[in-house]
Amino acid sequence: MKRGFICYPIARTGSNERKVEKICFHYVICMDYSYVREAAINFYNEINGEYLNFDEKYHFFYDETNNIRKYSIKNGKLSYDKSADFVLGGIVLSSSLIDINNNFRLFKEQVDIENGVELKLTRLSTGKRDFLGYLSSTKVTAFFDFLLKENIYVHYAVLDNFFFSLVDIIDSSVFITLLNVDPNFLKTLLYVYAYKDTSGFLAILWKYGYPNIYNKNVESFCLDLIKWLDTVEGVPESYSNYIDYLKKFLFLTKDTRELVFLQGNPERILIENYVELYTRPIYMFKNSFHTFDSEKNIEKIIKIDPIVLYGDRLSNFEFINKSEDNIFIQLSDVFVGLLGKMLIFLNELDIDDILEVKGKLNKVQSFNLELLSELLLSSFQKNPVFKNFPTNLDIYYKTNLLIGYKS
Repeated sequence: MKRGFICYPIARTGSNERKVEKICFHYVICMDYSYVREAAINFYNEINGEYLNFDEKYHFFYDETNNIRKYSIKNGKLSYDKSADFVLGGIVLSSSLIDINNNFRLFKEQVDIENGVELKLTRLSTGKRDFLGYLSSTKVTAFFDFLLKENIYVHYAVLDNFFFSLVDIIDSSVFITLLNVDPNFLKTLLYVYAYKDTSGFLAILWKYGYPNIYNKNVESFCLDLIKWLDTVEGVPESYSNYIDYLKKFLFLTKDTRELVFLQGNPERILIENYVELYTRPIYMFKNSFHTFDSEKNIEKIIKIDPIVLYGDRLSNFEFINKSEDNIFIQLSDVFVGLLGKMLIFLNELDIDDILEVKGKLNKVQSFNLELLSELLLSSFQKNPVFKNFPTNLDIYYKTNLLIGYKS
């Protein structure tokens, strides 16, 4: 079966939590999330060097962007844009809802949105609807100002579809713990090369029915990857200088004749759904309440397979159908949409070009970037686990370069 996934909020995720994930989602159907929650909390506390409070009461509001529901390879091509990451997140408040109705009305007047008209990211556009275009908008400035003045925090979970689709090539090998190399760096190397030559990489995956690699094909699969790596051009030196580590890893892996997490999966189905990104905050923040914009597919899955913690079925969440009636879902739409645009922007840039592009921003763009950084920083100072970031070191480094804090 194709395993589920749990993403963790920092890029330096180690192998220990991957083991927890695999034990719970690859070999058994995990109905009770107690062990996963406790292991995750211990991991967070260890890497942060301090106690992080998952028991505090909050009210989380969620919207999503780039929700493709299933990610696959069709006719040798990806079913969706590789640069578009799935983002689930939005606004988070203390347990008691704050009354911002009057100030929200004034904000909408400021950005020329009539009373009764739903707030959407597209309505804050004053030009091109990409990340730099939105950064150029003074309406986006007003949005950031509104959140900061109202002391509203943000949270998010990101799943890099393309990166997540290839990490099992690394995780499936016994050599992941035997070589003195950070597994996340190996995954990032493979990702950067695959991003540069996606058609060549996908041709290999298609040939072998990935992610279902038969034991008899492991050797030729690894050798094909090694040969392909030598053909990829245009990779930044910050990565290409270290490609021999990945080639050595694949060369050793070929003789194992087994890739444990690439067996028994539906061929060419890379991601079956995003349900774990929805269920995870529900059981991690068990004392909080979670309000999601309607997502029928996820609602159906949770109804069939309820979220159980310490033997009790959790009910600390809701899915609402009329987002136009909920101010906080509307605010979540704008924030998540902007974050999704930022990730597309970063994915399409080489890491060596980030600072040059940042230096060419105009005054409004630079100011909005500062406001975004301030909003994120204040939120993560409130609680570091308001962020759930992929283990893709490339996007981690790029984000740090762009907005000047550790994502």
